[in-house]
Amino acid sequence: LVRHHLLHRFLFIVMQQTFYRTLLASLCIILTAHAFISTSRHSTTFSSPKSSSLLERSSQNGEDVSKKAVSTITSQKYQGMFEPKSISVVKGGNKQVWDNAWVPNGERREKVKKLVRGMQKDHLKIFRKHRKSENENSNRKKTDYDEKLFLQEGLDVLDQWAQLGEGLKCESAAEEILSSVQLTKLEDYEFHVEAYRRVLHSYYNYYQRITWHGRYKKPKFTLSAQELRIGQEILQSADATLQQMEKLSRDYVSKSKTTRNPRKTLLGTSDYSPLILGYNHVGKPLPALSALRRLTDLFKQNEHMERVAPSMSLYIAVMKAIFNGDNDEWTSQMGEKNTKADIVDKLCRECVTYARNFPQYVGPASSLLQLYNVALDVWSKVLPPTSKRKQSSIFLDEEQAHQLNQVATKVTELWEMMQEDKVVPNSKTYTSLIYAYTKANGLEEAYLMVERLSELLLNEEREQKLERVDSRALRALANALSWNISSIEEGEDANNAEKKIEIAERVERIIDMLWNLTEFGYVGVTPTVFLYTTAVNAWADAQSTESSLRAQMLVDDLENRYQQNKNDSNLVPDITIYNALLKAIAKQPNLVGAAEKAGEIFKSLEDPSSNVSPDLETYNALIQACLASPKDIEKAEQTLERMILTGDPLPMESTYRSVINALLDVPGSVGKAEMWLDRMEERFLSKSNLYERIVLSWCNEVGKATRARQMLERMEQLFKESGIKSLQPTRSCYNAVIGTLEDQGEPGDTVKNSRDEMYGISVNSNKLTSNKEVFALLDEIDSGSIGGSTPVGNTVNFNQAISLLAESENIWAGSRAEDILNFMLELTFKRKNRNAIPNIVTFNSVIAAWAKSNHALAGERSAGVLKKLEDLHDMNQLEDVQPNRVTYNTLMNVYAKASEREDSVHKAQGCMNKLIDLYEKTRDDKYRPDIISYSTLLSAWARSGQPDAAENAETLLLKMIEDSKMNPKHSPQPNTICFNEVLYSWARSGHPNAISRMRTIFQLMYDMNEAGHTTAVPDTRSFNILLLSFANSLRKDSAQRALVLLDEMEQMSVNFGKPDAISYNTIISAFLKKGDMESGMEILDGLLARDDLKLNNRFFSSLIFSLSETDAVDAPAMADTIVKNLLETPEYIVDTRICNSLINCWGRANVDEGPHRAMDILQGMLNGDYGKALPDVATFTSVIDIWAKSGQENAVTKVEEVMELMKGTAGVSPNTQTYTAFIQAVARSNLSNKARKAQEILQLMKDDYSSGNRDARPSLYSYNAVLNAAEFTFGRDVYLEEAFAVACEVFDEARSTMQPDHVTYATFLGVTAQLMPKSGIRNDMVQLVFRRCCMDGQLAPLTIKKFKQAATEQQFL
Repeated sequence: LVRHHLLHRFLFIVMQQTFYRTLLASLCIILTAHAFISTSRHSTTFSSPKSSSLLERSSQNGEDVSKKAVSTITSQKYQGMFEPKSISVVKGGNKQVWDNAWVPNGERREKVKKLVRGMQKDHLKIFRKHRKSENENSNRKKTDYDEKLFLQEGLDVLDQWAQLGEGLKCESAAEEILSSVQLTKLEDYEFHVEAYRRVLHSYYNYYQRITWHGRYKKPKFTLSAQELRIGQEILQSADATLQQMEKLSRDYVSKSKTTRNPRKTLLGTSDYSPLILGYNHVGKPLPALSALRRLTDLFKQNEHMERVAPSMSLYIAVMKAIFNGDNDEWTSQMGEKNTKADIVDKLCRECVTYARNFPQYVGPASSLLQLYNVALDVWSKVLPPTSKRKQSSIFLDEEQAHQLNQVATKVTELWEMMQEDKVVPNSKTYTSLIYAYTKANGLEEAYLMVERLSELLLNEEREQKLERVDSRALRALANALSWNISSIEEGEDANNAEKKIEIAERVERIIDMLWNLTEFGYVGVTPTVFLYTTAVNAWADAQSTESSLRAQMLVDDLENRYQQNKNDSNLVPDITIYNALLKAIAKQPNLVGAAEKAGEIFKSLEDPSSNVSPDLETYNALIQACLASPKDIEKAEQTLERMILTGDPLPMESTYRSVINALLDVPGSVGKAEMWLDRMEERFLSKSNLYERIVLSWCNEVGKATRARQMLERMEQLFKESGIKSLQPTRSCYNAVIGTLEDQGEPGDTVKNSRDEMYGISVNSNKLTSNKEVFALLDEIDSGSIGGSTPVGNTVNFNQAISLLAESENIWAGSRAEDILNFMLELTFKRKNRNAIPNIVTFNSVIAAWAKSNHALAGERSAGVLKKLEDLHDMNQLEDVQPNRVTYNTLMNVYAKASEREDSVHKAQGCMNKLIDLYEKTRDDKYRPDIISYSTLLSAWARSGQPDAAENAETLLLKMIEDSKMNPKHSPQPNTICFNEVLYSWARSGHPNAISRMRTIFQLMYDMNEAGHTTAVPDTRSFNILLLSFANSLRKDSAQRALVLLDEMEQMSVNFGKPDAISYNTIISAFLKKGDMESGMEILDGLLARDDLKLNNRFFSSLIFSLSETDAVDAPAMADTIVKNLLETPEYIVDTRICNSLINCWGRANVDEGPHRAMDILQGMLNGDYGKALPDVATFTSVIDIWAKSGQENAVTKVEEVMELMKGTAGVSPNTQTYTAFIQAVARSNLSNKARKAQEILQLMKDDYSSGNRDARPSLYSYNAVLNAAEFTFGRDVYLEEAFAVACEVFDEARSTMQPDHVTYATFLGVTAQLMPKSGIRNDMVQLVFRRCCMDGQLAPLTIKKFKQAATEQQFL
């Protein structure tokens, strides 16, 4: 030790002399090494031979190093630091111990952690003791050797934590160690960086321990949500540590500039690589991009030093991370202009430039190829999958064309760069190019790449012959080529015909290429049946003279290939390819025997040995083939008739339309065409021009003017009932019928009057004043004949039309109003008509039309109108038109009316927030929310049904009050409507303290009125909301409390709202529901005796309904008394609604005389005993329902009597509910043949609907009722077998005409359990029905219960 200190002292003195530095350099190195060896050999202060030998023996004997080390460290008290040799033994000991230490929370891992903690603790303890002895003994001076030894020991401790992946513990240990090392010398900076590097690698190891499976990293999609979250947090900590290292390195470089030997950065690429790759792994592109930018900046600042040269793999990782990352997060932080594809493209070009300037750092050529492949892959996925893109707006054409051109341009540039860099492309390169060009409509370029790919893959001299090939790009190109054929214009142009054939041949060559690849040895490239279908469709669209032949050859080839490779499921022919073949036959021009050929194919598909069955498209294609030239219309009709009779499948509108149009082309077949139109109306109301075509065809028939007029009248009636624009007769249609009538000597005045009523517009009118004029305007817009007799000269006329549509409140008003807006935009921007520029009134009126339409999509469509306005304004096309307060108020009104949708109220709140933001930014009064804004938002909250709706509504109200006090000039005071909406929201909330909150709100409104705020006056609705809440509360005295409130209301009625019929009805109903009939009737008697109060029929019907909800036995008799008194009082008129309420009251009474009394009331209404009250369909249906639920033996007979009475009543026809109640009566009866009788009623119902009774359309409840009748059929076997047959027929019919629900499946399972004997057939049927039920998503407790009854125990388990 003395020699050690003397040597260092000597060296210190000598080295101060510049002259001797060079001379003694070698001597210094030799003497220092000699001193270190001597000290290590003889010193007992810094070593523990005992511990070293113990660890060495344990390692040699294969014992558990960690266990021995822990016991050794904890049993000995060292006076020196833990010697490096002992640490190396621990690190290099039993390898299995270290591997097991990676197991999370394992026992061995805890032992190793305990060992490292002991090393850290002893290291710091000895260091502090060493520093203390230095301070106490000032004569002893710390040497550089001591410091280096301490620092090395500290780094060894950090190494242990780093290997364990204990990031936090390593960081804590580093802070403890570094707190003793001040940044005074350059070597201190180096040590700090090295320490932090250990921390950095501890985080990297921690990240790997969390996100790796053993030595193999998981793909991102296999990481759980917790693993992703922890991994991201670890990488963020590592990134923070790296940034500390960067700061230290910058200070280090800056400090070294003051010396004679300036130094460069202490960092390297290896510090950044795991971080960037980790960010790519967890899908965090922005931090990965930031780390790469810092590395590239470091590379430039350090004069392109190799140690900090970014590898190409890092660029590739960042590019992948960017494109695979979250789109919303990217857009929110980078903006919409910096798209992912643009940034990836920029990185690719930057990396290519880097590779060209510094080829020594790039690595193998495969890296550059991979870089290009990633960039091409990104551009190939920018556009959506290829499809028949239809423009949804006139402003999207240019934008979409720009996007398509951008993708094609970028891909071409990258391809040229690859050729310039002499990068040899592989199959992935060509695949990405094919995808990109296909999506960008560059089909010629895509097919050129297909040919190059074929040359590449089928080259016999290739080294890697069997690399993976993605055949999806080829299938996508084939699909795009097939669609491209249909886009080529029809005509006599020979070039177009040749082009179609050429494209079809290209699709076929893609199939040949894939088979060549398969035979060459490539895996997974076998052509699929979908690709074959695409090729057949291509030949069908080509419409050449050999289309059917080439299509048949493709189908034959597929069938042969399948016979050779039956294990390949991708080659199984399905119905789609046969449908395509039938289309090819139908579309081939002048094909002789087309119908026969199509019929043969169809017959082969129907063969029981066939693996496929015809579907709707098959039948349609067969009909098209029959209607091809030469036409076989009779066979087409037979096919359509067969579809109707079998119902599998049912024909669609297009099927009927094909046959009808074909018949109308044949002279003398108009009657047949009309017959098929009648049959189509049984299922569809055509929106095409079939009706007008039939009218005009009748006009061309001699002596058929009357038939033409009848069809025209039918069109008028359908148009009035449906509002479908295509059903409105045109002027030319009217004129044709008038001309035909006059030619045959019949008067046409009636048709003229109808035309004038439909299009009665003054030619010289300057305003649109009626809906008729609006319809005429829409007709001219649709027909393109704008500028006829309708005045549409300027914006005002269009705005008038939109306002009239809004006032009509029809469900289609919003759609037609938007049509006018789009036409105005077309006039303005395409036809350059500056007189029809839409203004803010136009847009507000369109949104108002949607608001009043009650359409299900009114909110989305209204928001779309606003978005269109904002886009036009941002594009400076309508720069003077901006949304204002009325715009947002109207849109909020739309959301308030659709408040049952969960997100509607939040969208309304978003409109208010936008309005407030605009006002705060601009201080423009047109954006300042007014009382309509707040009342509309409060209405949205009140009707939303959200759990916190009442609290939010009250908070908004209180904010209004506070703002109006602070700024009364610009903040509106809440009015009565606002307070009522808050009261209503609390009334609907179901909150236990709702009544208390409502009283507080009501008192606040009263106090404001007393203080002089005349806009907040409690009105009748305010009191009625309170009354209803009091009456419906669960308190025993709720009715009495409501009555007290009513008395207060009557006393305050001088200044506030007076009680109305609703108020008194609420009070009486409250007493009746509590069973206090006497109090309720006493209040009623008092009301009837008052001369100042007129009660309406709605009051009495509601009162009788309240009586029916009570449990009182005498409630029906009391209702009878009320109606009798009304009949005797001249001031009141008993109407149908009151009588229906009385019938339902007897029905709810559940007494034996209830059905008979209901029947008497019905008979009395028919006889005039109830004044002017005549029975309607609801009256008859209620009586039938009461008998159906009575359980009496003669119920079915009584129901049949009611049905007979109904048939004899003028103006009343049974509806769906009537027939269903009749079926339920039969189902509840004891009839043995009730299943067959229920089916007959269902058939009667269908016949009634087919004959024109639109209200009698069978519903799913009707079918379920018939199934229920079958399930509970009892008696002889003949009736059971009949019931089972009925159930099967009805179940199949229900499945083919509508979507069965869980009751349908459960009831049919009950039928199988009750009516089928136990057998294998029953088991198979039960399993099939239950599987179908699960596939349709109709699994419910009732279904499971019935399945358990029908299935075997093994099936159920």
